[in-house]
Amino acid sequence: MPTGERTDICPVDYKSLTGNTKHPLYHVTMGGWWQVGIFRPMAIYQYQWGENRYKQHAAQIGSQIKLGGGTAKLGFKYVTRKIDGTASKIEGEKKGNLWNVGAGYEYPLSKRTKVYGFAGYTDGGKGWGKGKNLTTTNLNGYQIAVGMVHDF
Repeated sequence: MPTGERTDICPVDYKSLTGNTKHPLYHVTMGGWWQVGIFRPMAIYQYQWGENRYKQHAAQIGSQIKLGGGTAKLGFKYVTRKIDGTASKIEGEKKGNLWNVGAGYEYPLSKRTKVYGFAGYTDGGKGWGKGKNLTTTNLNGYQIAVGMVHDF
């Protein structure tokens, strides 16, 4: 056995960890994009469900456009969730929703290197991130980033 290799790592079966049975969570996702000259509109929809957890719908639209030698991007997402069974509720709410919007730009410096920047805002609405159990977490927030990517 090579030095430093861990032998105590193994998959965890959460069904027996606490004695509670955890049911699987399922996802169905559909999406696509169309190239219209220099413009690329996109859309995606996802439905998630799990017994004794929740049912959730998420829809996102976005676009890319060639601009000034790089690519400008814009997107919007809306999520709505209904809590089922014994899943954790926030402030007793059985429903929750959120939305976010973001914009970015990436510019190629070479064939393998590009720089990027983006900004986004998320608004966690009713029943999402404002409960007593999440007093230190508020889902409303901004994110701004810049960076560089180099492919080796």
